[in-house]
Amino acid sequence: MASGKYGFTGLKLEAESWYIKNLELTSDNAIDELLYADSIHCIILKKTVTEFIMKNGDAIMHLLTQDYQKLLN
Repeated sequence: MASGKYGFTGLKLEAESWYIKNLELTSDNAIDELLYADSIHCIILKKTVTEFIMKNGDAIMHLLTQDYQKLLN
């Protein structure tokens, strides 16, 4: 986020909060969102997504296994 890059911490937190509030987190996009949060150093988003993954781990692992099986075939 540009707000973090240029030292606007308050703006970054506000943007991150807005993003989280409007995020439709699903088992399909959770891993991508976690990687995104980590890449732009969004601690609150990363925590939110990590908690979602912990609660929905079985469903996420099922999807990852299906994706892996598709790669093998």
